[in-house]
Amino acid sequence: MTSIALRTIVAANAAMAEINAAAEYLAEAMKRLHGGNWRIQIDHEDALVVICQRATRGRPTPKPEVA
Repeated sequence: MTSIALRTIVAANAAMAEINAAAEYLAEAMKRLHGGNWRIQIDHEDALVVICQRATRGRPTPKPEVA
């Protein structure tokens, strides 16, 4: 493998790790603000990142009070 190809793969892997870390950070911030459990879905093929609250199966999710 050429050094250019290797550098490209390393850069792509670093960018993917950065995207994952950013999504995890946002999911944790949403959890602190709204409570509940949050799911992350990243689709690199469609260039889509989704962070959504998991369904609670009929139970309301308690939300922290905001002063």
